[in-house]
Amino acid sequence: MLDEWWDPATTEGFDERASCFVEQYSQFRVESLNVSLKGKQIQGEVIADNGGLAHAYNAYVNWVEENGEEESLPGLNLSGRQLFWTAAANVWCSKTREQFQRQNIALGVHPPPKFRVNGPLQNSPEFAKDFNCPSGTPMNPSKKCKMW
Repeated sequence: MLDEWWDPATTEGFDERASCFVEQYSQFRVESLNVSLKGKQIQGEVIADNGGLAHAYNAYVNWVEENGEEESLPGLNLSGRQLFWTAAANVWCSKTREQFQRQNIALGVHPPPKFRVNGPLQNSPEFAKDFNCPSGTPMNPSKKCKMW
Protein backbone atom coordinates (compact mmCIF):
# COMPACT_ATOMS: atom_id res chain seq x y z
CA MET A 1 0.00 0.00 0.00
CA LEU A 2 1.27 3.46 -0.89
CA ASP A 3 1.51 6.22 1.66
CA GLU A 4 -0.70 9.21 0.95
CA TRP A 5 1.60 12.18 0.50
CA TRP A 6 -0.97 14.77 -0.54
CA ASP A 7 -2.89 16.59 2.14
CA PRO A 8 -6.71 16.57 1.84
CA ALA A 9 -6.85 20.07 0.31
CA THR A 10 -4.38 19.09 -2.44
CA THR A 11 -6.32 15.91 -3.21
CA GLU A 12 -9.59 17.83 -3.32
CA GLY A 13 -8.11 20.46 -5.65
CA PHE A 14 -6.71 17.82 -7.98
CA ASP A 15 -10.00 15.91 -8.08
CA GLU A 16 -11.91 19.11 -8.80
CA ARG A 17 -9.67 20.06 -11.71
CA ALA A 18 -9.57 16.48 -13.02
CA SER A 19 -13.37 16.34 -13.05
CA CYS A 20 -13.39 19.29 -15.47
CA PHE A 21 -11.43 17.18 -17.98
CA VAL A 22 -13.63 14.13 -17.39
CA GLU A 23 -16.74 16.20 -18.07
CA GLN A 24 -15.25 17.95 -21.10
CA TYR A 25 -13.95 14.81 -22.80
CA SER A 26 -17.10 12.82 -22.03
CA GLN A 27 -18.96 15.32 -24.21
CA PHE A 28 -16.71 14.65 -27.22
CA ARG A 29 -18.34 12.35 -29.77
CA VAL A 30 -17.02 10.36 -32.68
CA GLU A 31 -19.98 10.99 -34.94
CA SER A 32 -19.05 8.35 -37.52
CA LEU A 33 -19.27 5.70 -34.78
CA ASN A 34 -22.13 7.33 -32.85
CA VAL A 35 -20.15 7.01 -29.62
CA SER A 36 -18.95 9.39 -26.92
CA LEU A 37 -15.56 9.25 -25.25
CA LYS A 38 -15.20 7.86 -21.73
CA GLY A 39 -13.74 10.82 -19.88
CA LYS A 40 -12.95 8.93 -16.68
CA GLN A 41 -11.16 6.15 -18.56
CA ILE A 42 -8.87 8.55 -20.45
CA GLN A 43 -8.46 11.13 -17.68
CA GLY A 44 -4.76 10.53 -16.94
CA GLU A 45 -3.61 10.82 -20.55
CA VAL A 46 -5.88 13.80 -21.19
CA ILE A 47 -4.32 15.66 -18.26
CA ALA A 48 -0.86 14.74 -19.59
CA ASP A 49 -1.71 15.93 -23.13
CA ASN A 50 -3.07 19.24 -21.87
CA GLY A 51 -0.23 19.90 -19.44
CA GLY A 52 2.48 18.77 -21.84
CA LEU A 53 1.30 21.02 -24.64
CA ALA A 54 0.96 24.01 -22.31
CA HIS A 55 4.50 23.52 -21.01
CA ALA A 56 5.89 23.01 -24.52
CA TYR A 57 4.28 26.28 -25.62
CA ASN A 58 5.75 28.11 -22.62
CA ALA A 59 9.18 26.69 -23.48
CA TYR A 60 8.78 27.90 -27.08
CA VAL A 61 7.76 31.40 -25.94
CA ASN A 62 10.78 31.50 -23.59
CA TRP A 63 13.05 30.43 -26.44
CA VAL A 64 11.69 33.20 -28.68
CA GLU A 65 12.19 35.76 -25.90
CA GLU A 66 15.83 34.71 -25.56
CA ASN A 67 16.63 34.20 -29.25
CA GLY A 68 14.23 36.42 -31.16
CA GLU A 69 11.45 35.62 -33.60
CA GLU A 70 12.15 32.98 -36.21
CA GLU A 71 12.01 33.74 -39.92
CA SER A 72 8.65 33.09 -41.55
CA LEU A 73 8.31 30.08 -43.80
CA PRO A 74 7.87 31.12 -47.44
CA GLY A 75 4.32 30.73 -48.70
CA LEU A 76 2.78 30.43 -45.25
CA ASN A 77 0.96 33.35 -43.74
CA LEU A 78 1.43 32.08 -40.18
CA SER A 79 3.29 33.57 -37.24
CA GLY A 80 5.86 31.54 -35.33
CA ARG A 81 3.32 30.95 -32.59
CA GLN A 82 0.71 29.79 -35.08
CA LEU A 83 3.28 27.44 -36.59
CA PHE A 84 3.96 26.03 -33.12
CA TRP A 85 0.28 25.07 -32.77
CA THR A 86 0.16 23.71 -36.33
CA ALA A 87 3.21 21.52 -35.72
CA ALA A 88 1.76 20.27 -32.44
CA ALA A 89 -1.47 19.29 -34.20
CA ASN A 90 0.37 17.55 -37.05
CA VAL A 91 1.81 15.05 -34.58
CA TRP A 92 -1.62 13.44 -34.35
CA CYS A 93 -2.43 13.17 -38.08
CA SER A 94 -3.54 9.60 -38.69
CA LYS A 95 -6.02 7.36 -40.41
CA THR A 96 -7.29 4.29 -38.60
CA ARG A 97 -9.83 1.60 -39.27
CA GLU A 98 -13.25 1.81 -37.70
CA GLN A 99 -12.67 -1.41 -35.74
CA PHE A 100 -9.51 0.04 -34.15
CA GLN A 101 -11.33 3.27 -33.30
CA ARG A 102 -14.13 1.37 -31.57
CA GLN A 103 -11.67 -0.78 -29.63
CA ASN A 104 -9.58 2.23 -28.61
CA ILE A 105 -12.62 4.12 -27.33
CA ALA A 106 -13.91 1.06 -25.49
CA LEU A 107 -10.64 -0.04 -23.89
CA GLY A 108 -7.92 2.54 -24.49
CA VAL A 109 -6.52 5.18 -22.16
CA HIS A 110 -5.91 7.75 -24.92
CA PRO A 111 -8.57 9.74 -26.74
CA PRO A 112 -8.67 9.50 -30.54
CA PRO A 113 -6.15 11.78 -32.29
CA LYS A 114 -8.72 14.44 -33.20
CA PHE A 115 -9.43 15.01 -29.52
CA ARG A 116 -5.75 14.89 -28.55
CA VAL A 117 -5.52 18.00 -30.73
CA ASN A 118 -8.82 19.81 -30.19
CA GLY A 119 -9.15 19.19 -26.45
CA PRO A 120 -5.86 20.79 -25.39
CA LEU A 121 -6.26 23.60 -27.94
CA GLN A 122 -9.76 24.40 -26.67
CA ASN A 123 -8.31 24.65 -23.17
CA SER A 124 -5.51 26.99 -24.23
CA PRO A 125 -6.10 30.74 -23.91
CA GLU A 126 -2.80 31.21 -25.77
CA PHE A 127 -4.05 29.24 -28.79
CA ALA A 128 -7.22 31.33 -28.89
CA LYS A 129 -5.17 34.52 -28.70
CA ASP A 130 -2.65 33.43 -31.34
CA PHE A 131 -5.43 32.56 -33.83
CA ASN A 132 -7.86 35.32 -32.76
CA CYS A 133 -10.62 32.82 -31.91
CA PRO A 134 -13.68 34.70 -30.63
CA SER A 135 -14.80 33.82 -27.12
CA GLY A 136 -17.57 31.23 -27.01
CA THR A 137 -16.60 29.57 -30.30
CA PRO A 138 -15.73 25.85 -30.55
CA MET A 139 -11.97 26.46 -30.34
CA ASN A 140 -12.31 29.08 -27.58
CA PRO A 141 -15.07 27.92 -25.23
CA SER A 142 -15.79 30.04 -22.19
CA LYS A 143 -15.19 27.05 -19.88
CA LYS A 144 -11.63 25.77 -20.01
CA CYS A 145 -9.95 23.02 -18.01
CA LYS A 146 -6.49 23.41 -16.50
CA MET A 147 -4.57 21.19 -14.13
CA TRP A 148 -1.18 22.80 -13.56
